[in-house]
Amino acid sequence: MSVSQTCDWCFRAVMFIAVAVSSAATLAADAADEEAIRTDRARMAGEWRVVSIEANGNTNADSVVAGITVVNRLDGTWSLLSNGNIIAEGTSTIDPTTKPKTIELKGIRASVENARGTHYRGIYEVHETTRRLCFVPADKPLPESFSGGRDTGQILVAFEKVVFE
Repeated sequence: MSVSQTCDWCFRAVMFIAVAVSSAATLAADAADEEAIRTDRARMAGEWRVVSIEANGNTNADSVVAGITVVNRLDGTWSLLSNGNIIAEGTSTIDPTTKPKTIELKGIRASVENARGTHYRGIYEVHETTRRLCFVPADKPLPESFSGGRDTGQILVAFEKVVFE
């Protein structure tokens, strides 16, 4: 083999190894991402009572949030209930690998016509018995923190897990 052929063969071998290593790293990252999604979906699964809602800097009275719950399922679907009656349903997509963690919410069905087909995106945190969301309509800039405030268009929601005995 000439020096040129040897260099060409070495280059191809190095490129093959680089692609193989890159592909393996991507598959490992994808598997880790999928595991993080499964973990957060499991934490979110169940019924959550709304504790507080702040919309565009305005806090809602306790009487407004009383009786509002959300049921989250492992597959990312959700139902919004008021006093036990479903008022909206949709899907969510999460990315727990970002800082802060991100979420997209899409309304599919709703008892209020203008709530059908809504699309929001935001950030979330979830713990064993508490959870927070800060979201905006999909055409607005993604929130960077749970600070909210006037004229931001942000909706902040705090939840407590409903525990059945």
